[in-house]
Amino acid sequence: RVYQGSPSLVIQHRLDRYVNELYAQLFRRLNEQCAERRVRPFVLFRPEPVSNDDRLDTRRLDLITSAESAGLDVLDLSSAFDNVQDHSTLVIAKWDDHTSSVGHQLLADELLAALAPRLEPLPVGRSDSDEELVGGSDGQSS
Repeated sequence: RVYQGSPSLVIQHRLDRYVNELYAQLFRRLNEQCAERRVRPFVLFRPEPVSNDDRLDTRRLDLITSAESAGLDVLDLSSAFDNVQDHSTLVIAKWDDHTSSVGHQLLADELLAALAPRLEPLPVGRSDSDEELVGGSDGQSS
């Protein structure tokens, strides 16, 4: 059981065994909802700039496997920080693990490289204002 006021590490530990089941349900539902609305969803894995969690690789694989099993495309940005020697440059400060502008630029570059080949160009002579991009060609928005 998880109680209000329980330490976050205790809550996380107690919920760990349900992660894969939650991923599976969440991604199935996401795929269904997007299909109904004719939206192409992507699941994004974004690495942490600095991590002390030795379970991160396992969680990454669980997320990717669950998303792909549900029929979703995955954009895995896990290699965005591979060439960085000093990971402390990827966060704002030692006590603040929010991603720095350097880290955000690396993530943006990796996202563009992963996403660009999967995008379909608009038909010649059309602009995105001519047709609702996520609503399809029937003109109905979602």
